[in-house]
Amino acid sequence: GRGSAHTQQAEATARVVNANEEFCAILRLKLADTVIFMAAECDCEEVTHGERRYVELKTSKLIREQRDRTSFEKHKLLKFWLQS
Repeated sequence: GRGSAHTQQAEATARVVNANEEFCAILRLKLADTVIFMAAECDCEEVTHGERRYVELKTSKLIREQRDRTSFEKHKLLKFWLQS
């Protein structure tokens, strides 16, 4: 049988992360009469009840000084917005 949600979460977080592993998804979207194909690279996948979900992890260092904030806003924040 299936374990509790707490047990499943503990097992999932106990797995070793492979930083070289990535998942690619190709999506077909329709906006009014326009069809758009997109490709996306994702960091993780989760399969629950046969449904596959992809997760993109976003990390950054702790902002301690104004210089850190300026660098974060200039480089990381824009990239995050574009990928979301």
